[in-house]
Amino acid sequence: MKKKAFSRIIVVIMALCLVLTAAACGKDKEQPDVSEADQVEDEAYDEDNVYDDDEDYEDYEDEETADNDEEDYTDEEDSADEEDPYTLESDSIGITFHLPEKYYELDGYWSYKDAEVSKTEGAFFGQISYFGLPVEELNELFAKDEMTDEESKRLYDHVVPVLLVGAVTNDEPAESLITMMNFELDLELEEKNLVLIKELGTTHFYKYVYDKAPNIENLEGKFKDEYDELVSLNDELLSGCTYSKPKSSADVAIGTKVSFTTTDLDGNTISSDDIFGQNEITMVNIWATWCGYCVKELPDLEKLNTALEAKNCGVIGLCGDADSNNEIMLAKALLNDAKVTYLNICPFDGWSDVFDMGGVWPASFFVDRSGTIIAAPLFGAKVSLYERYIDDALNGEVSDIPAGQGNSYENSEGMYRIRVVNESMDPVEGAMVQFCSDGTCKMGMTDKDGIATFSDPPGEYEVHVQKLPEGYKKHTTAYKTEKQYSDMVIVVERE
Repeated sequence: MKKKAFSRIIVVIMALCLVLTAAACGKDKEQPDVSEADQVEDEAYDEDNVYDDDEDYEDYEDEETADNDEEDYTDEEDSADEEDPYTLESDSIGITFHLPEKYYELDGYWSYKDAEVSKTEGAFFGQISYFGLPVEELNELFAKDEMTDEESKRLYDHVVPVLLVGAVTNDEPAESLITMMNFELDLELEEKNLVLIKELGTTHFYKYVYDKAPNIENLEGKFKDEYDELVSLNDELLSGCTYSKPKSSADVAIGTKVSFTTTDLDGNTISSDDIFGQNEITMVNIWATWCGYCVKELPDLEKLNTALEAKNCGVIGLCGDADSNNEIMLAKALLNDAKVTYLNICPFDGWSDVFDMGGVWPASFFVDRSGTIIAAPLFGAKVSLYERYIDDALNGEVSDIPAGQGNSYENSEGMYRIRVVNESMDPVEGAMVQFCSDGTCKMGMTDKDGIATFSDPPGEYEVHVQKLPEGYKKHTTAYKTEKQYSDMVIVVERE
């Protein structure tokens, strides 16, 4: 995301449940000091909702945004004018905004933030917000080592959404977008307020029209006038945008070069060159001994590996918890029971960075002979789709198969059990887990085994790790349970 010739700040906004990356508000005015603003990055208006990890909201640099299967849909006539200094690129939602000059002639302040709200649902949104406070006052607030509750509330109360846009991919219904935005923004948005603004193949773009924008009653005088003028420019702004397929965090893996040395489960040293050099495409299936779906699909993966031999392709397994003798012995026993003959390897240093699973198990990555990831990973046990996906990759196509949940499996315990673990598969005690249905949420804390339990009736629930103990990164992924009682495993990262 770019903003030319202007500074950026990060502001904690509780009502929007986003970390907003602020853009410029006027060419000739003093801008909030970046270093001072960074001092308040870790502060929050409400201690129960701390949004302090900017890593989850990365700015994307220039890169091709349309996948091969949708490049014909990109509107070349809407491309940015090289002389236009007001371009705001948002690859992660697939929209490039060409901002009116009014955005740079304000007495208030505007900001933009986008987010991939659900890797598993293909839902994305972005929001332009307006700060109805003078820049001079913002500078004073950010210059403080710590804002008082009154100052934080004043900042919070004067942030009003100007434009909320969203996108869903793979023909997902608009309902998915509303569900995920409500979860992330802690609002009660309604599907009837969504207006379709663009269709690009299987991607649909929407704007949300508020009946009454949050905090609008707090804007006064020139700030209310400025806000109204910005809103009046929304249709013009959207008609002048360039649209392309949103870039999921899963797609970012494409082009990554994989190189490592590890051992197989028998202790023999093996390198990535040894593995990938044998096949045109190798599917790396990442599984764990505790993952029911992972273990269940092992026999089918053996059959797939046999079928792929004729295509000079194959399967290998990476057992994510095979980092001790006990787990290695368990993994070997499970593989033996499933009659698996394809290679399985132990985790190596940094494996979870190379194969970014986002806490979803199992996950499968597709690597060519040179060791390069050539397609977006598939999340969950997708036995019926793997071969088709590999065939598409062999033909140079990137499949648009939607990712699935894949990190939960049915149980007979009469309850939902949410297990939170770290990268080493150690239980995380004291994590706050949010369990939601139909706008009603419950909170549970994980015990010494990393488990929080919920005895609600069978149904589809949304699960989110709301807070983690000290030493862990904020975890923003939302999950959905099975429609029957099940166990779900969520992997969180240490700082």
